[in-house]
Amino acid sequence: MADALEAVLGALYLDGGLERARAFVRRAWARVLDAQKEPPKNAKSVLHEWAMARSLGLPAYAVTSCTGPPHAPAFVVTVTAGGFSGSGTAGSKRAAEQLAAQDLLQVLGI
Repeated sequence: MADALEAVLGALYLDGGLERARAFVRRAWARVLDAQKEPPKNAKSVLHEWAMARSLGLPAYAVTSCTGPPHAPAFVVTVTAGGFSGSGTAGSKRAAEQLAAQDLLQVLGI
């Protein structure tokens, strides 16, 4: 669905230019954008900021296992920061890292 939306916005931009595309985005998502006080942060960013604010260094991510067939792998990633750890499992390393960071943030109560 995201790819289709990107294609529509790209077509609008190519056909009508930046201002027309910008006006459409603002009109279509004004309520959501106005309600948002700050841009959303992903779990990895929040964990990174937490660790750096405490001078703990960067969180360390490690793929602890990879199972499943090549066309549908399942990555298990563990993250450690400040002596705490969390883990996540997903079909891509990036998604598993996000889930591991979310898990660790829950452990930390953040």
